[in-house]
Amino acid sequence: MKRHFRRTIIRHYIRETLTAYGPEKANKIPYVDKYWQYITVERGCTAKYAHACINHLNKFIDFLELTYNVFDFDPFNIEPYHIRRYMMYLKNDLGNKPKTRNHKVNAIRSYYAFLESFEYIEKDDDPTSQIYQHVTFAIPA
Repeated sequence: MKRHFRRTIIRHYIRETLTAYGPEKANKIPYVDKYWQYITVERGCTAKYAHACINHLNKFIDFLELTYNVFDFDPFNIEPYHIRRYMMYLKNDLGNKPKTRNHKVNAIRSYYAFLESFEYIEKDDDPTSQIYQHVTFAIPA
């Protein structure tokens, strides 16, 4: 009984979270429902992490709209230079630290891993495979 109740709560939370973006935000990301399930169920991440990934993807899409006038996001038309330009925008315009930039790019990388695992794209079409993380160093105390 207890497990069934918990599953019901999780289903309602997922439904509420996806609709919290509003129809214009939720419809920007293709396959957003399956992506949410991929992150939470298959990868075992928390709902908070999945929410952050979707939020980072929405911000990347907003960047594409402002910079390249791309109003219909198509993950198949994204090139590595779009992601590199986004990383430069995060660094120079927003002043994000390397760890923050890596987290935001990893959300994009996770989305393309999802597309690849469900065979929406092929491995050669993944633009994030050519993107490297920023180096962060921990200074010993």
